[in-house]
Order: sequence, then C-alpha cells, then structure tokens
Amino acid sequence: LKFGARYEFFKDKGTVWEFAETNASDFTISANYSIGNLTIIPEVRLDTNDENVFLDSDGVATDGLASFVLALTYGF
Repeated sequence: LKFGARYEFFKDKGTVWEFAETNASDFTISANYSIGNLTIIPEVRLDTNDENVFLDSDGVATDGLASFVLALTYGF
C-alpha cells in the first residue's frame, strides 16, 4: 500500500477561466493498492479558486470543489 499527496497552484491570466486573473489551487491525496497486476487507486481532490467558478449540488456558484475518483489499472 502506497500513499501520495500533492499540492498545485495556478495563476490564470484569463486563459482557462473567463475572468481577467484568478488563482486556483488543489490538494490531492491518493493511495495505490496492488493485487497482482491490478492496481487500485482511490483519490480525493480539493479545489479552490479566487472566483466562484464551481457549481455545488444546488447549482449555486462556489469557490471550492471536492471530488473522489477511483481508478483501476492493469499491467500485462
């Protein structure tokens, strides 16, 4: 079992988001668990932005987003 964490920071000058300039950051925690040639990778990611660019479950714009991803890889 292996664990990993990473932090990323982005300064966008209107390229990705439609705003003139915004700062975005994310923090990700993941794990790798191998069973033979199969690797299971669960990942939790927390994103934040200076502007309200994400939508919550009610459709209201917010400056943060949390997500969970589960990946399976098989090597042969």
